[in-house]
Amino acid sequence: MPKAKRKRFTKGAVKKQPKALKEKIARTIPELANTYENIFVFIIEGLRGDIIQDLRNQFKEDSRFLFGKNKVMAVTLGKNETDSLKPDLYKISEHLKGESGLLFTNRKKEEVIQYFQKFHARSYARGGFKATQTVELKEGPLEQFQHSMEPHLRKLGLPTEIKEGIIRLRHDYIVCKEGDIISPETARILKLLGIQMAECTVFLKGFWSNNKFKPCLLYTSPSPRDRQKSRMP
Repeated sequence: MPKAKRKRFTKGAVKKQPKALKEKIARTIPELANTYENIFVFIIEGLRGDIIQDLRNQFKEDSRFLFGKNKVMAVTLGKNETDSLKPDLYKISEHLKGESGLLFTNRKKEEVIQYFQKFHARSYARGGFKATQTVELKEGPLEQFQHSMEPHLRKLGLPTEIKEGIIRLRHDYIVCKEGDIISPETARILKLLGIQMAECTVFLKGFWSNNKFKPCLLYTSPSPRDRQKSRMP
């Protein structure tokens, strides 16, 4: 019986996709800069694909979000006055750090800033996330789950059993305590319970308009989590 041939991967093949993405960003940024009046630079805390898609839908009529390697975006925008794509646009590059992105838009600057001042989204926590609250389940029936779910719940670590066709907890069970690092199994349990702990916030760092860049003033929020929000300069 002939031996199956194993696929061989070369260094060139591995590098093709990143290079293509870099080239796409390098082409896209100048096109968008010529299409939209305002460009915002922001950082996003608690990045989630579904939340990004919701934002894209909210702004799809007159705006475009762009994410990519910070270094690639910075090189395309320009790193100094001499190689700046447009006058003063290079100053955005200084703010491309961490989980950053660009928003190209024709909306009024005040409208965009007000939107993100109020923006707050929640999603399900993933493994490695720090629990923001204590979740405890009491002994007794878990009527929200069909009996066929019992093996899966038990596999996740819940002390379950079936009595009279209903899933029951044999004793009280603490799913997580505030401050604990959530395991992948705990994250699945919280999702099954419909408990969202992860938060997503967008912080505007500055914007470019009429060939001028202006930073957004950041201030410390009085909330317990010491969040920062963006304000109009």
